[in-house]
Amino acid sequence: MDTQTSLNSEIGLGNNSGKNPRRKWILAGIAVIVVLGVGIGIAERPSASAAEIPPSDLYQVHSLASKKTISTEGTVQSASEVNLSFQGQGGKVTSVKVKVGDHVKAGQVIATLDDSATKNAVQQAQSALAQAEAGVSQAEGNVAQAQGNVAEAQAGLVKATEGATPATKSVAESNVEKAQAALTAAQQQYKDQQAAYNDRTTAYQQLVAAQNAAQEAKAALDTAQANQQSQIDAAQQALTAAQNNLQTAETNLQNAKQKDGNITEQQVEQAYQNYQDALARFDGYQSTFGYQNNPYATQVQNYEAVYDGLNQGYTELQNDQTAYNSAVAAVAQAKSQLTAAQNGVSTAQAQYDAAEKALQTAQATYNDRTAAKQALDAAQSQVQQAKAALANAQAAYKQTIEPSDKGTIDSAKAGIQTSQAGVKTADAGVQAAQAQVKSAQAALNNAELNESYMTLRAPVSGVITEKDIQPGDTVSAGQTAFVLDVEQMQVALPISESQMPYVHQGQKVTFTVPEIPNKTFTATIFQVDPTPIEGNGGSYQALATVDNPTSNLKSGMTGPVSIDVSGQQDTMVVPAIAIHSVNGQQGVYLYDPKATKSLKEQASQLGLPENVVFQPVSVQSEGGYQDEVASGLNDGDKVVLGEGAFLIGDNGTADES
Repeated sequence: MDTQTSLNSEIGLGNNSGKNPRRKWILAGIAVIVVLGVGIGIAERPSASAAEIPPSDLYQVHSLASKKTISTEGTVQSASEVNLSFQGQGGKVTSVKVKVGDHVKAGQVIATLDDSATKNAVQQAQSALAQAEAGVSQAEGNVAQAQGNVAEAQAGLVKATEGATPATKSVAESNVEKAQAALTAAQQQYKDQQAAYNDRTTAYQQLVAAQNAAQEAKAALDTAQANQQSQIDAAQQALTAAQNNLQTAETNLQNAKQKDGNITEQQVEQAYQNYQDALARFDGYQSTFGYQNNPYATQVQNYEAVYDGLNQGYTELQNDQTAYNSAVAAVAQAKSQLTAAQNGVSTAQAQYDAAEKALQTAQATYNDRTAAKQALDAAQSQVQQAKAALANAQAAYKQTIEPSDKGTIDSAKAGIQTSQAGVKTADAGVQAAQAQVKSAQAALNNAELNESYMTLRAPVSGVITEKDIQPGDTVSAGQTAFVLDVEQMQVALPISESQMPYVHQGQKVTFTVPEIPNKTFTATIFQVDPTPIEGNGGSYQALATVDNPTSNLKSGMTGPVSIDVSGQQDTMVVPAIAIHSVNGQQGVYLYDPKATKSLKEQASQLGLPENVVFQPVSVQSEGGYQDEVASGLNDGDKVVLGEGAFLIGDNGTADES
């Protein structure tokens, strides 16, 4: 039996059509064995000579992402009706957006299901993924910390075996010098605080200054009270005069506006320009014909008179406006001075109150020495701390220059071993966390896929010829919801079960037909029927619309088809018959040609073929013949197929899942 028969010479299981991939692969009379590796118990069976695994019973694991194309044989067919149904698990219909007879375009939404549960599943999967990714970051941090512990332990061993190096001795000496300098500074600070505590000159000077300031503020208050009325009278007189001036200026401005208010600066400039133009004409005539009978003389005089009148009126208007503005400002200033005179006593009183409060504060400071005592105590405490730091630095220097004993060296070596074990544990934690991320990502992908199943879109353009659902109906996956009359020519593609994990809606297809040589056609898969073709050995059918058909392409033509499956998710695929369930743990029998000596000895004791171990796996999704594995395997691993398990034996509780 050749279980390496390829899918497009690469993929598949060969002649498995017609088998039940879920039957128990248990042979009566074979001894029972459980091999679960790390974390799974090992039950011995009677010793037996281990048979070698034939190459035909080994399957090399591959990832979906590693494949680029697969091949099949396509049949061209004319436009036909296509049954449209929801995928996934079905659900309750929330909307139907088309009716019989409607023309729909490819990708158009035609119905939806209640997606509350799938949305919640997506959110939970996203949260789980974020948590798993955070776990990776934390695990990587643990690795870095463990590696740092190793480096520190190794440095300790070097120090213990080689003694102090010039560099470490220099550092220790520098630490002592710094500690001594810190102590000297602390002692000087204490002396300064002690002198400040004993010397009250500064506080007394501050008290005297506060007393003088209070006396000056009191004198200013007395003066303000004595002169307030006279200052108010003078300010009131000044305000009255300013208001009279304002009234006069306002009257003059109003008269000027009535007389010359319609004169603008542009009019004055234009009159001046007219005068200059007339004068130029006058001068030109005079220079040519002399002074007598100049026809422009009167014109010059008229333009000059107009300009003088406009200019004089405009100037007087501007002067009156300036005088009015000045009078307004003078009134505002006089009012401000009157307010200041009226508030002079209040301002002086506030200044006097502030000076009295400052005097009280200065008096309290002079009488109360608590702050100075606290500063002195703090300086004394700093001296004690500096002395302790110096003692520690001196002890560290002494320990640095003294040779280490055997016990210290042995302890340093043990510390290295412990730290290295910590690194291994941390590395294992990273691998476990990464596996959780991969599993969480696979769960999110499945949740998002299920979410997408809640919306039914037209896979191709066509006409709705039948509608079998209404809002509120509950439909199951695969139940016909609509019938679509496809408008484009199609290619029917038989897909083997081993090819099914790779084929999805939207993939590009290229094909040729012998009747039209030297011509390659393209098509796009719009439907993959999840129901096997009856009587065709477990094959399925996919339909693809031809992108650019020609009149030469006829229904019934057949030819080789290549399906582009690049860009698949990086998920491992193994035959379903290789998956076993032992004591509730799903896994595979992994053939490892680089197995360690201990694993080989373990296999020999259990009567297993050399280099065979049980590898737990996390199954992401199950197919009839192939399962997708989220974690536990690597691309290129070799697993034992169901027939090979005869040579190993299987646990009597095995449940092929």
